[in-house]
Amino acid sequence: MASSSSTKKFTMKSSDGETFEIEEVVFQSIKNLTDGAANDTEILVPHIPGKFLAKVIEYCKKHVEAASSDEKLFDDELNKWDTEFVKVDNVTIFNLIWAASYLNIKSLLDLSMKALADMIKDKKPEEISKIFNIVNAYRPKEDEEVRCENQCTFEN
Repeated sequence: MASSSSTKKFTMKSSDGETFEIEEVVFQSIKNLTDGAANDTEILVPHIPGKFLAKVIEYCKKHVEAASSDEKLFDDELNKWDTEFVKVDNVTIFNLIWAASYLNIKSLLDLSMKALADMIKDKKPEEISKIFNIVNAYRPKEDEEVRCENQCTFEN
């Protein structure tokens, strides 16, 4: 996508100090961060490290490109791209969810949440606990009692 010299740009700075120059069109939905900002304004994006902010920017750029495309076939390509985009490790998916929520990017939030749901679909409670890094708070005897009381939860 070609950029013109008249395109308004923002510098976004991640929580760890990494900076990104972003065209306004890429972050149209982030009104709470960009409203009233001048071209040379540096916008601090707290709580989002550069590694994950870069992923969010990549997602937004791809979707802006798709929205400006006249080709309907690009929709299928975009869906495939989205599917590959969220094939990431747990830490990345959790950070994408956090960033999408914080930056109010509903489509990325929906995509990331679906990817997380797919990760835990058809998993046993122990597997889900491992994904979410949940430590069993019960002692073995208490755990067995809870399992007996709630047997249907622990069945396949």
